Amino acid sequence: MSKIDLEVPFEISDGKLEIMTPRGIWHQSATHRIQHVLGTQYPYATGDVPVTVGENGRRPDVVAVLQTEDELLRQRVESFDAEMVQVAVEVISHDKDKWQDKKSVDRDREVKFNEYATAGIPEYWIVDRDPEDPTDALVEVYHLRDGRYAPVLLTKLSQLTSGTTELPRR
Repeated sequence: MSKIDLEVPFEISDGKLEIMTPRGIWHQSATHRIQHVLGTQYPYATGDVPVTVGENGRRPDVVAVLQTEDELLRQRVESFDAEMVQVAVEVISHDKDKWQDKKSVDRDREVKFNEYATAGIPEYWIVDRDPEDPTDALVEVYHLRDGRYAPVLLTKLSQLTSGTTELPRR
């Protein structure tokens, strides 16, 4: 039997292992920039750390929490409960295969959108490619209101990193 490649991105959904679309250079760049933006707003922002969401194990591309990195390390935190997460961010990973692409987009825009809201994560971002600029991204920010996400901001990632657009307060 061959070894399982733990470097392949995966999540647990409804008790099943779900292989994720591999992340490319654009995805990594967007993730890095978002982590930096959130790192200026919260004590700690990081990426690709497991989060328990109901019965599922998700790995948001970026999360922001109210604990500092030092506090998390001293407490030996290896994963987050949804209650710890203030912001969850999913950067859509597009696939050349149309069926896989639709599955990936639907997962972030519908499945995780509803799971994170049900889990009570106060803020959710969806980040997608900017069709007009391959170096930029479109950022959709949602705030949890009465158990559902409401849109509060649509902007370009470059506007967040440059400071020309401020994040709305909850």
